[in-house]
Amino acid sequence: SRDDPQDIAPRFAEALDGLEQLGDPVLWNACFFQSPLVGTPGMRAVLERFDAGAMRLVGQTPGLLRAGVLNSRMARAVETGDVPAARHWLRLAAEDTAWLGHPHALLVEHLIYAIVVHALAGDRAAAEASAAHARREIDNASRSERLTHGHESVFSELRMRWLLGDDTLLPAVAVSLVVALTAGDVISP
Repeated sequence: SRDDPQDIAPRFAEALDGLEQLGDPVLWNACFFQSPLVGTPGMRAVLERFDAGAMRLVGQTPGLLRAGVLNSRMARAVETGDVPAARHWLRLAAEDTAWLGHPHALLVEHLIYAIVVHALAGDRAAAEASAAHARREIDNASRSERLTHGHESVFSELRMRWLLGDDTLLPAVAVSLVVALTAGDVISP
């Protein structure tokens, strides 16, 4: 069925077949945002294939596609608990994001993962700075961007608070998550 998560990987693989056959860098570049698919059943091998194809096109040249690949690799490292690899990909993605002038969609995606990577590494100051930066970006974004990224940011902050043992702040962040999911607006805890 269309709503079955098991169908996502085969459909993505079909789309990737088309990208590979056409070899058009413009089309590849339009597909830079892959990290939300990390953890979806069957996606690991397909994402790795996407990464390999994308990196063949861009090499070491900073750009949306390369930064998206780096963020996807960072997300997969978080998924497997490989904190050193996650920090490595985080650093490289931050360099590309900065080189590109911090485009909003890429920056927010990067910050959402940075919150968790820093918390996993036990770096409270960096995790809280990333969370504050993400809140500012989302608070100043359009309503559609808040609807797209607001709950992700708050959920990452909830994970950060849990990872850092901030039990007293969990209820306030949980309220922010409910607000983000129901009204589309994020309130800062």
